Amino acid sequence: MAKSLAIEHPKILILTARSVVKADIIATEIKKRYPSQDVCTVQMDLSSIDSTRLGAKKVLAIASKIDIIINNAGVMAIPERTLSVDGYELHFATNFLGHFLFTNLLEKKFSSNARIVNVTSGGYMVCPIRFHDLNWDGDKDLPVDEQPDMAMIDALGIGELARPDSYNPMLAYLHSIIVTELQRHVHGFRNQTMEYKTASQGAASLLVAALDPNLQNHPSAYIDDCQKTVIVSDHVCNELVAQRLWKIAQEMTGLTG
Repeated sequence: MAKSLAIEHPKILILTARSVVKADIIATEIKKRYPSQDVCTVQMDLSSIDSTRLGAKKVLAIASKIDIIINNAGVMAIPERTLSVDGYELHFATNFLGHFLFTNLLEKKFSSNARIVNVTSGGYMVCPIRFHDLNWDGDKDLPVDEQPDMAMIDALGIGELARPDSYNPMLAYLHSIIVTELQRHVHGFRNQTMEYKTASQGAASLLVAALDPNLQNHPSAYIDDCQKTVIVSDHVCNELVAQRLWKIAQEMTGLTG
């Protein structure tokens, strides 16, 4: 995806990564293909609040303004319940809290038409926000509106992998259909009801979300398979749920405002 973005010749392309060595390899390849392209890398571990704050500070020092952010990092299907260095369930810490904090810290440099692209799995369809047990401690009763949709899970063909009464990696973060290193923990599991894409094919929707000028007047657009579409889960569009989650994220990350 970074290589595709370089085709548009942005003033500067900043790659953040937990492994800066991997990011440097991509940066070097971009420089070879586009010698005039300014590209740099920043080490950042989104599961760590301190690391995310430091990464944001470095990005702010590099960029005079920010036009596009693509929040694309994530973890998936970690076999055992794992907590971040800050004590939060690792999927939630990496896939949401890190991006939330990073994006908010960069806001001061947003251009007037800045675009934020948040990449998600399809997990939102089957498992709402577990406000009563965000850390998957497993010792709390969930209200009905926070329980996973087992009928949907069975329809998706992952019923045998989903256990609603205990920590389960397939509920913590439903598998993606884009084949990348993200699936390292699922040991080759494939859902026969879904179409799997290569990383390049999967990146197409991200590029549409980031670059398509027709989306400029649609700030809350949801892109699936390169098309603007409708979110199918009511809780995702619930403003009260969003406000509650925002407040919790502020408290967890120490973000004020």
